[in-house]
Amino acid sequence: MRKGGANDGYHFSYIGYKASSQDPTSVLDKVGDSTLCTRHDDGGRITEYGYGYYYATGSTKPASTMYYFQAGDSENAQASENLTNQLDGVTVVAYTTAQAIGTSSSSDTSSYMKMTVNDRTANGIWQFSYNSQLYTFTINPFFANAMQYGSNSPNYDGIQSPTVTVLEDGFEVQANANEIMPGENGKEYEIRSAEQLEYMNWNYKTGTATKTLDTADDVELVDKYPYLGYMTGNDAPVSADYNWIQSHDVDANMTSAPDGGNVFFTQIGSMYDENGVKDTSDAQDHMSYFNGNYDVNTYYIKNIEINSKKYRCWFVWKYYRRKGK
Repeated sequence: MRKGGANDGYHFSYIGYKASSQDPTSVLDKVGDSTLCTRHDDGGRITEYGYGYYYATGSTKPASTMYYFQAGDSENAQASENLTNQLDGVTVVAYTTAQAIGTSSSSDTSSYMKMTVNDRTANGIWQFSYNSQLYTFTINPFFANAMQYGSNSPNYDGIQSPTVTVLEDGFEVQANANEIMPGENGKEYEIRSAEQLEYMNWNYKTGTATKTLDTADDVELVDKYPYLGYMTGNDAPVSADYNWIQSHDVDANMTSAPDGGNVFFTQIGSMYDENGVKDTSDAQDHMSYFNGNYDVNTYYIKNIEINSKKYRCWFVWKYYRRKGK
């Protein structure tokens, strides 16, 4: 959902399949398109986002299974209706990703999309049973345009059927092709809002993106940030080599927070020194830190307020400035 600017309202991008005119019963075309706004500096803000699926209007709604993530208890009826009205011949079922900024572990996010896996698995898998075929997609509900055919963790083909031919731009392709997955180089996670930026600090143990390493009790959380690298004590650092690209201006608008400015952006990465309160010069650091790749893509990030009471965070930010087309 985009508010303000030149393209106010719901926008979408999609991938999928449709029956080919060559042979509707055994040939499918890969399809995809986008109406996402990419304007610079026009005052528009992304205030709501999520994922969903579509199917031919009048046909049976597909059965779906989710791995490593949840879609939420209920769909976003307003988004579903609006997007369905924008598309011909299909029905859209849309879900909304939970808010990241200001959300604590006690917040009820059962009605929203989020990752649920209890390890450093980065993406979710969404499977659909439709017209006697099983379709598999990889998605990440935290970031934009983070969707792909099939999966490589575990290895699922986009279509698990030996009798279906898949075409892309009119040419036959393998249904079990090894696709570039979301977060990898060439299929970067997209950042279009401050919420998506905050989710880089997601901790799967606490189920929030607002947790930092503050006390000795938090030491066990240092390796629970799947999108961040980490290091503890003298152990070798562990990397999280994911890739992001900004595709919209990010305006957190925190100068006009509804509660008077008490909602802050949580820093991406943090550090706690176990020996910081001891009479010793030997540090025992536990650190989570960003070590991926971030392409700002000539967009801006503004009006983000961080209220850090301790100087415990190392901001290591790798970015790119793009010139030309």
